[in-house]
Amino acid sequence: MYFCLNRTAFQSFRAGQAFLFSMKHRSLYLLLVFLSVLAGWFMGYVNIPYVEAGKGFLSGFAACALAICWIHLLRRLWNRWSAGVKSTPVAPAVHPLSTQGLRMFSILSFALLALAATGWYSSRTLRAGLRAAQLEVEALRHDASVDEQKNKLGVLVELIRVLDSARVQRAGSHDATDLENRIVAMCASFSVQREWDPESRSYQALSATRGMLLLALVNTAMDSGSLRNILRRVSFSCADLRNADLRGKDLRGIDLSHANLECAQLESARLDHAGLRGARLVGANLERASLMGTNLISAQLSWAKIGGANLHSARLDSADLSNSSFHKASLHYATLIQTRLHNALLAGADLRNCFLWGTQFSNANLSGANLMGVTISGVQLADVNMQDAVVPENWAALLREEPNGGIDDHFKKYEILQDTLSIRDSLIFRLAPRLQ
Repeated sequence: MYFCLNRTAFQSFRAGQAFLFSMKHRSLYLLLVFLSVLAGWFMGYVNIPYVEAGKGFLSGFAACALAICWIHLLRRLWNRWSAGVKSTPVAPAVHPLSTQGLRMFSILSFALLALAATGWYSSRTLRAGLRAAQLEVEALRHDASVDEQKNKLGVLVELIRVLDSARVQRAGSHDATDLENRIVAMCASFSVQREWDPESRSYQALSATRGMLLLALVNTAMDSGSLRNILRRVSFSCADLRNADLRGKDLRGIDLSHANLECAQLESARLDHAGLRGARLVGANLERASLMGTNLISAQLSWAKIGGANLHSARLDSADLSNSSFHKASLHYATLIQTRLHNALLAGADLRNCFLWGTQFSNANLSGANLMGVTISGVQLADVNMQDAVVPENWAALLREEPNGGIDDHFKKYEILQDTLSIRDSLIFRLAPRLQ
């Protein structure tokens, strides 16, 4: 009786231990299956083994055969290890694997890695050659396009010469209108090319043919009416006009948005209501030019000479006017919202009724400028030279109504005094330096 009970207890203990081991084995098996799936997904995600598409049937067949053999051998090794574990459930130990199986597994793994490395290197060489071929094709296409546009430019110059020879006819006549339409149609075919700029060491979207066409148009004795019709209907956006001589030219209403006019000579030019949005006018000469209502939003005008120019109602929002000279320029009703005027010279400039919202005036010179009726907000005035500037009588209250900075420092340097030379019925107040 006692022996039967002990035997039953021992069998129950062995059965429980076997059950626990089988549960642990199943958990380990499920974990390994999950890790295998995860490893397979990762290898597929990073494309291992890598075989370039289009390498041929033999390469694909060899890769698939090696992968199948590798998986089959891995399965056999797993089964042998599992059989060794199941044979000793009480004290599980790793069953020794055959040396031949491990050697074959290593050879197949090395073959797969070698195949992947060979495919990667060959595909890298192929991609490099393909990229070089694409660049060569793009260069040939670019050269062909430039040559084609230059040929069209020659035809256009001949049309302009014919229109110039027929200038005795009034603008609007049938022949003149036909020639204008032909010129406009051909101008529309000029595209913008990416050209290398050696100074900035970068590619710029420019059109040299548009720049040459504009110079050809404005330097003819064409009837002014015909010229205005062509300039109004043709876009010279992104035209390359660096160092161009356009002094005194009538360019009213022209579209020069994003054009490069760096160091261009625009002295006394008429650019009323022109589109110069995003144009590059660094170092340009715009002295005594007419820019009434001109769109100069986001234009680059640093180091430009704009003395004596008329910018009535011009839009200079977000433009860069750093180190530029506006000596005695007229900016009546102009908008300078978020405009950069660092180190700019605005001595004697007419800023009446301007909109100065967030304008950056650090180290700017506004001595003698007229600030009557100006709308000023978010401006830092601490280091601005405003000696003898004409201001409203309520200048202090006007500055404190808006979130302007440096007001205390401003009034530590200047005080508002009535101009002794002003007419009795027209009082003028200026900012004078405070006596220390």
